Amino acid sequence: MKLTTRDFKRSVVSLANGTDIQPLLRTSHLAGIQVWATCGCGPEDFLRSLEQKLAQAEERWPGALELVGVEPLDPRDIQAGPVMPPPGGFPADQEPGFRKVSEMMAREGPWGRVLHLTRQVGFGIARRIRVSVIAGEGLATYSALSFGGRHAPRALVTVQQGNFENPSGLLNHALRAWDRGGHGRRGPRWWIRGKWWGDAPGWGNDDPEEGAWTPWSTLVNSYSNWDARLAAEEILLEPPIGTISHVKAWSRWDDPVLSLPDVTILSVDGGRKLTLRRCGLDDEAVAAADLVVTSESIASGLDQRDQVVMWHELTGGPHPSLAQALDAMGRDERLRGARRVVMTLVGFEDEGAMLPRWLAVEGRPEELEVRFVDPLALVDLRGPVGMEPPAARGGSGAGREARRSARPSVSREPWLTSSRLPRAAYYPGAYFDLSLVTRFSHLIDQFVLVDHLKQFGNPAMTPSEVVDRLQAEVAAIPGLEVTGHEVRHLRWPSCRFVVKLDLVRRIGDVCRRLELYWVLGEAGVVFDKIWAGAGGAPEIMVEIQPTHGFERLFPDRFAATGVFPKVWVLGGCAFRHVPASRYAPAGIRPRLVQRYLNEASLAAFSSDPSWTSLEGVVQLKGPDRVATLRRQKLTGEVIAREHFGAVVATGRVLDQLSRTGLPPHVETYSAGAEFRSLLSEVDFVGEFLGTDVRVAAVPVGREDEGGVLLQQWVESRGGAPSLTLFHKHELDFAELRGWRS
Repeated sequence: MKLTTRDFKRSVVSLANGTDIQPLLRTSHLAGIQVWATCGCGPEDFLRSLEQKLAQAEERWPGALELVGVEPLDPRDIQAGPVMPPPGGFPADQEPGFRKVSEMMAREGPWGRVLHLTRQVGFGIARRIRVSVIAGEGLATYSALSFGGRHAPRALVTVQQGNFENPSGLLNHALRAWDRGGHGRRGPRWWIRGKWWGDAPGWGNDDPEEGAWTPWSTLVNSYSNWDARLAAEEILLEPPIGTISHVKAWSRWDDPVLSLPDVTILSVDGGRKLTLRRCGLDDEAVAAADLVVTSESIASGLDQRDQVVMWHELTGGPHPSLAQALDAMGRDERLRGARRVVMTLVGFEDEGAMLPRWLAVEGRPEELEVRFVDPLALVDLRGPVGMEPPAARGGSGAGREARRSARPSVSREPWLTSSRLPRAAYYPGAYFDLSLVTRFSHLIDQFVLVDHLKQFGNPAMTPSEVVDRLQAEVAAIPGLEVTGHEVRHLRWPSCRFVVKLDLVRRIGDVCRRLELYWVLGEAGVVFDKIWAGAGGAPEIMVEIQPTHGFERLFPDRFAATGVFPKVWVLGGCAFRHVPASRYAPAGIRPRLVQRYLNEASLAAFSSDPSWTSLEGVVQLKGPDRVATLRRQKLTGEVIAREHFGAVVATGRVLDQLSRTGLPPHVETYSAGAEFRSLLSEVDFVGEFLGTDVRVAAVPVGREDEGGVLLQQWVESRGGAPSLTLFHKHELDFAELRGWRS
């Protein structure tokens, strides 16, 4: 039996893990080939320790793993190169360690074995696993099999407390150097690590502009109860570590598993439904289910536990396999009679494929929802993209066609194009500022936000972290909701990925559907890719971060094409320090069209007639109510001349009116910060002073909600005073004053 480079590239490689069989129980769905490198023992000692662990596993999980054959592995049948240091060698303090590594082999001479095992997952699912065991020091063996880092396995396992887990050690340095080799990515897709770091791999961040690389710093899986010893004789060179509960898998920031959907629904025979949901278990899920099955640690965080069953209560012992847990669920009368069951994952990570088969058995619940939090969990059920490597696979034409036909048909229309974004706002340097959405959702429905995050010291944010942060920002804005999201990776220079959020903006009875694109990348590159190449411009350009140099970067780009945005939203510094002519075609000076409440230094300017020539006076009439919009400043003189009997405005505006001569007979009423509170105060004036009084008011609240709320107020039934709203800016109530894009 040979071990080829092709086998190595499709394998899970374990270095210096002795006879730890946990990779066989946890990664059989990721690879059917494994390579183990071990030294410090002969073949007899190795097999004796392995058989002890397999016997222990048989007692705890009967039939889960069986050794069905062993054969010699001739070193001449191993496709490998010489042991060599990485490009640039090792630091001086690590050179002695590498010389020792390159000389260290088994005490009884080189040997190899091929193990043939059967992994019985359950419900008729069996997998064959081939393990090539090589007597050799781990780093030296990896260097030889990878031909000096030119090739890489699918996953690397270093679950021990020796040098391989040291973030400053030889393996770490070698992988970093090989990955920088200039021939594409040369490291494993996933790195499963143990003792040293737990929650943090301790590696640096990526800076693409400086030519650095992205380390395996994104957590994709946590392995509970990883028992490396199984109470058997240990042959590790390092002191045994016993039960490790903090083994974790790490990936690069752009691994496709991070883009898999959070919810996957699979239908099975009989109309039953299996839902895979990536989120934690909460009280809302418990209340919606007939029965919930989870662990004691997760249940301890719930307030209501009446319909919660613990795994250990069902199985009668700790750490059951998923097959044992599902078998116990099938025998439990409470679960057999439940229509909808929610469960959290238990057992080994490679057992998920049995879930559809279990649910298809007669007598099971009609609906089963499985909740989990790790991106790599149930990857074999959640979509083929999760099992594909980051780079496209090559191969023969027939092979490519076969793989292409096996993939689901998914539309991948580009998102970030000028034709796809005809009426968008562009906000470079946005960080996670979503205030733009509630400033302009009445005028546009697409928003592109860009940031590289360097000024905040964390350029290595993952897509899932960005999605979580965006969802938290949306949740903090009243009337704004996320209805869906998707992530795509970008191949543009200095750009990484784009997150698309589908949003709903609710104002009264009106729902506006919006699209928000958040790009991690360099703002100039994103602009050039979307608009400059097509000779276009965004509808609205936001420039409120003058420290980034945007106040000169983008005007120059627009001047070169002669196409300018309809509106510029500028920070005070940007507009004061740059000639106004840079923001409009030659000979036209932009006009102020909006100043934003609570942000005195933020204003919008436009030179486009469709945004600067709106109606100055508009009257809205309903069945019983009348409202008039007037673009005019409210003063004491206007109030006296037009015989207004009451004024509704904020306390600051009322103070200004008092200082400029407010007529003594006029009643004043203070409005809150929301436009709804202003209209409520107007209704109160009608009840208190009568509906024949004329009321003057100055609008408050978010710019995108005033027009909707005012229209709904006018159309509602019931008497109310005549209302006149005095506003100063061109874009106030633009959708009611004849604005057209």
